[in-house]
Amino acid sequence: MEGMKKRKPMIIITIIVLGVAVTSAGILYFVNRDRWFHKEKPITDVVVDGDVIEFNVNRKFYLYEENPLGEKAKDVKPLKEVAVVMKGNADFTKENFEGEVSVEGFELSGNTQVYSIEKDTTKSEYEYMMFAVGLNGEETVEKPQYGYRISITEDFKVINIWIFDTLSDDEKFYWAVNEGY
Repeated sequence: MEGMKKRKPMIIITIIVLGVAVTSAGILYFVNRDRWFHKEKPITDVVVDGDVIEFNVNRKFYLYEENPLGEKAKDVKPLKEVAVVMKGNADFTKENFEGEVSVEGFELSGNTQVYSIEKDTTKSEYEYMMFAVGLNGEETVEKPQYGYRISITEDFKVINIWIFDTLSDDEKFYWAVNEGY
């Protein structure tokens, strides 16, 4: 009987310790389950077929007034989220893009939009480089005329856009950046 009295507190302590351990493990699982079991979304808005790439991108990007990819990237904060649309086909045999590219608030204007795309040969982290610019033809359109320099990773998850005004001398630039899909 006396042995039972000594075991009873040990059994209770063991049950409490096991209960705390199971509860802690459950909390850790629910808090971190997305990180532990994260499945990447497949890219479905870009389709590659040999030398032709079909873009049907409509994603949210972060807009910056300072370069978020430079040396002081940690200190740079986004201004807001903007919509970016890239619809059309890129043909690498001709290095051209037929379609439209648009950054919300910095749409290409002018009478003509000119696009080109090429594979990046500089051995950077980007696989593709695209250029887009709005130009005036015979009739002048009285709006800012923006241009884009677009860097795209091989897996199409990261797209970075450097936005510049083609008519202004003030050298004011913007960046639209997405850090994965």
